[in-house]
Amino acid sequence: MLIGWYKKFFFYRALRSVASLQRTFFLCYFEEEVDREKKIHQQRKKVSLALQKNPELTPLVDSVFSLHQLRHRFKDAALLEACSRELKALNKTSIDFLLGGKSYAKNFSDKINDVESLYNNTLRVVLPDPAIFLFFIQDLYAFQEEVEKLYAKKTG
Repeated sequence: MLIGWYKKFFFYRALRSVASLQRTFFLCYFEEEVDREKKIHQQRKKVSLALQKNPELTPLVDSVFSLHQLRHRFKDAALLEACSRELKALNKTSIDFLLGGKSYAKNFSDKINDVESLYNNTLRVVLPDPAIFLFFIQDLYAFQEEVEKLYAKKTG
């Protein structure tokens, strides 16, 4: 029984590390490059250690890294500012969904729909390469799928 508790403790601790990485990525969209890379590096080290004890989180972590390739693809700060409200809402709901599981799935889906709506109504017209943001939306769905799989394994 103690071993089960021990595994569960380290699993949720690792999940919190992934959530911190996710939060850092989202917050770094609005910070100076030097500051954000340092913070991301610190969080990556924590997640790397957590993955050693919880390799089943690897697909989820891969989806988090893929999701945040937007910071390398999307260089225009003004356009990032235009979608800052949606990115900040995604930050909160993705963390809630990651740590809270199925009870937050609908809220996260609604935020993805808000981002898709922003893309269809505004960004598709003003972005020089609109496919960049489509990759981001696709990665949001992949993240959602990984979280749902993870909780299906843990509760199923």
